[in-house]
Amino acid sequence: MKKRAYGNARTEDLWDALSEASNVPVRENMDLWIKHMGYPVLTVSEEVDGIGIEQSRFLSSGKNSIFIIGAHNSGDATEAEQRLWWVPLGLKTEKISDTAHSVKVLEKKKHVDIRPLDLSFYIVNDSASGVYRVNYPASRLETLGKQIASGHSLLNASSRISLLSDATALAISGEGSTTRFLALAEKFTEESNYFVWDELLTQLSQLQSCWYQQSETVMNGLRAFSMSLVSKKYSELGWEAKPGEDYLTSQLRPLLIKEADFAKIPGYFTLTFTLTDFGRVKEEATLRFKSWRSGDQAALPPYLRRVVFGVVLGKEDASLEDYDAVLKSRLTSQSADGKEIALASIGDVTNPDLVKRTIEVILSDQIPAQDIHNPFMSLAANKKTRDQLWEVIKENWRYFPLG
Repeated sequence: MKKRAYGNARTEDLWDALSEASNVPVRENMDLWIKHMGYPVLTVSEEVDGIGIEQSRFLSSGKNSIFIIGAHNSGDATEAEQRLWWVPLGLKTEKISDTAHSVKVLEKKKHVDIRPLDLSFYIVNDSASGVYRVNYPASRLETLGKQIASGHSLLNASSRISLLSDATALAISGEGSTTRFLALAEKFTEESNYFVWDELLTQLSQLQSCWYQQSETVMNGLRAFSMSLVSKKYSELGWEAKPGEDYLTSQLRPLLIKEADFAKIPGYFTLTFTLTDFGRVKEEATLRFKSWRSGDQAALPPYLRRVVFGVVLGKEDASLEDYDAVLKSRLTSQSADGKEIALASIGDVTNPDLVKRTIEVILSDQIPAQDIHNPFMSLAANKKTRDQLWEVIKENWRYFPLG
């Protein structure tokens, strides 16, 4: 700071100053991270007495996408694939060996062997301390899933989130599989941490969204999976806040309610669940919404409004009166995010007349340009409206603000 006081500095000057203070080649390492496409994925292989770790470049769109995207950001494709990063391994085991303890960093090497290593439990990138993906063998991911289910003390919330995130990203890129992600996800039925549930249901929702054109048989399979995943926690939390309940629990409740609403398979849940469970999500939401419309604000505390508005407006027989009540609430809500909740909820509609109404609202001057992303995002995520929205965008491109 003193050296550059009252003067100008470039990014490289910061890296050089950090290098001088730490005796680490910061500029060399940072240039690779911020000036080139992609980041590392560490692929783990197992032997009888230890593991091998090999690094390569990860692209969310897949290894071959560079030939589609072009090499203007990353130089020659072959050269880009051969780049190596300085990667902190974050290796944690129950019984750390001298070898494992000494290998803390993959210092721009393609491959490293860590032997001997106790394979009863280990995890790479413990607590998600590094910015990279970890691709475990299918058998190891299965073992980690079982250890999560049993509440292994060394798998903290950050590590569990990282495992879910990596499994999803690898499936999307083609380096993993959807089967592996679902096999891992089903082990989280006993999960209690809000942030882990948020990651899990976000990734599951992404899968449901990608498969929106699949047959009802496939979608019912996903609904059944969701049912088995959230049923215990959903029944435990219910709709009503408990005395002394903490803030994160109140935030978890609407996540589970939303997934429970998706999980309802008509004609199936009434045979296996009580009326207070999955089969009654829409009914409960409708009753609470009616009470709210009648002036009972306590019927819909702020943390429930987004999910209840979405469930009610998402019904095929949703009424224009209910729609207008939600839209009007953006002007009268006493919560800081009331406007965003209302505008996002009108994009959950499936009734053709209400879909048309939402599109008219977006194209009109009823809401400011900076707020149209709220209904836009919901319409785009809505499998009933996604294709229709795209046609509207193409037809009205000149009306949408850019930048």
